[in-house]
Amino acid sequence: MFFIKHPLLVLTVFVTLTAPALSQAAEFTAEQKTEIGKIAEDYFTAHPEKMGEAISIYLANHPEFLVAASENLRQSQQAASQKMKEMQDAAKKAQ
Repeated sequence: MFFIKHPLLVLTVFVTLTAPALSQAAEFTAEQKTEIGKIAEDYFTAHPEKMGEAISIYLANHPEFLVAASENLRQSQQAASQKMKEMQDAAKKAQ
């Protein structure tokens, strides 16, 4: 009954008790990171269809990546168009 009336206290105690364990769980040595990378690479090599799923999920959660890619593409197309126009103008002048 006490915990139901004081949910903020329960949350505070929970966070206080679990935070150190969570921070320790996230720390890996360089060797462990290398091994995890090899395991992930082997998995995606064996299951290439999962790579597409992982990328789709990432892009759904990070639309800013698509926005930046779109802007880069627009700028590249604009630069290519400008260069083509300059080349055509130079060719006309040479005639």
